[in-house]
Amino acid sequence: MFLDINKIDDQGLSFDHELRLGDLDDGGGGSMPVLRTRISGRAEKDGDAVVVEARLGAAVRRACARCLAEFEFPVVTEFALRLVREMPSAASAEGDEDPADEALFLAADGIADLDLMAAEQIYLGLPMKPLCRKDCKGLCPTCGVNRNVEGECGCPVEIDDPRLAPLRELKDRMSRY
Repeated sequence: MFLDINKIDDQGLSFDHELRLGDLDDGGGGSMPVLRTRISGRAEKDGDAVVVEARLGAAVRRACARCLAEFEFPVVTEFALRLVREMPSAASAEGDEDPADEALFLAADGIADLDLMAAEQIYLGLPMKPLCRKDCKGLCPTCGVNRNVEGECGCPVEIDDPRLAPLRELKDRMSRY
């Protein structure tokens, strides 16, 4: 889906579209299915550029960072972008404003790709380590069972790390008093 900023008049333009993004790169060599995406907002002229204020709602299939189970992660964000036909250079910046401070989006030939805009906002809305739920118990480090589904596996919880021996001795001495 495209937004032609050449056709936006002084009245501006409202839009509301359901997008079909398919799969995005998950950054680890795999893919991340985007289940549904809706973008709505308003575009208004601002000099040579167009300012877009929009809301994005999407659902993305992710794998939990703790238990590896797949789940549907909602991405809901509001954003504002300045659509420009070419990226400004630092030397051409007017006044004290730094072009790097603005959220710019390149609309070559005056055509903005809403799919690309939505994909960018989805990436920005994803957490570094997605969790299927806040209290996810993860996988057992010994046998690999998913503790959320199968409960406790019976593996010993105590990990005997020789580096902690001095602390264990201190704990034992403190408990005698």
